[in-house]
Amino acid sequence: MDGKLKKPESIDSDAQELTDVHTVVADSTLLLLYHERWDHQDKRHIRNMLRNEQEVNIKLDKELCEPRVYGKAHRLSFGTRKKAFEPSELISTDVCGPFDESFQKKRYLVIFKDSFTKFLYGYLIKEKAEVKKVLEHMLAYSRTLGYSVKEFLSDNGGEFDNSFTFKQNCSKGDNTLYPRTEWRQ
Repeated sequence: MDGKLKKPESIDSDAQELTDVHTVVADSTLLLLYHERWDHQDKRHIRNMLRNEQEVNIKLDKELCEPRVYGKAHRLSFGTRKKAFEPSELISTDVCGPFDESFQKKRYLVIFKDSFTKFLYGYLIKEKAEVKKVLEHMLAYSRTLGYSVKEFLSDNGGEFDNSFTFKQNCSKGDNTLYPRTEWRQ
């Protein structure tokens, strides 16, 4: 099928009576029926589909769909964060893995993303204990380019919860590094 509703070519007399009864009953009932059957899509979309595909005109009702409201209101927004205006101002990071071992026996991937330039640094490591070394390498590289990291976001995983690493990098000229995101605090 091509994703469109198909109008039957010939309708027997029993089906014609059912169709007549269905359209005579109440427009809002038919609209509600299709609204529920099509996973609570927008009623205007359903009305347009029925009008264009089945030539059925239905009057829109202003009734609020409770399941749809509750389905969309299950989570609060994360809030807003200041936008980065220079490279290395805001770095996001995560450790992925363990994956199947590579030929070099590496199982984890550490990713750093610069929010301003959208540049990704990726490092393959053997174990999570190497994250500290990789973090220091990435920060040193950023300093060689003339930038300092002002904010550092991670998922608050244990691999980034090393106060020695943050104190050491702050003493080298980096501003405050935050080892967590807003929504996981």
